[in-house]
Amino acid sequence: MNKQKFMFLGVLITLAVTAMVTISVIRGNAVIPIAAVILGLALISLCRRKLENEIDREKLREVSKDASRITLPVFGTAMVVVGAVFMALSRGGYLDLMEVGQVMTFTACGLIIIYFVVYLYYSRKV
Repeated sequence: MNKQKFMFLGVLITLAVTAMVTISVIRGNAVIPIAAVILGLALISLCRRKLENEIDREKLREVSKDASRITLPVFGTAMVVVGAVFMALSRGGYLDLMEVGQVMTFTACGLIIIYFVVYLYYSRKV
């Protein structure tokens, strides 16, 4: 539920409670206004919960987007550096590290290419 819908429902609930209280006062009934106010407060509380869940989801989406935007360069850079170090060590006698270093650097390049393609896709979509 978005904020505009919440405001609209709040106005409708308030109008309904006001109408029920007015009619009950005119008829001389004291129980219905109390029940109407309690019911109205409960309905507004339920609507507010749904609104807060939507706000929480939006905040989570923003945090997730920021985290992924930071994680990719850090992880990609670390993989390239470690891969380069492994390839350099392989020339010093550790022959098995050449393959590991190449896999790490190619994986980092593939990750950057995938990120670039996805970024282009979403930038055109928005």
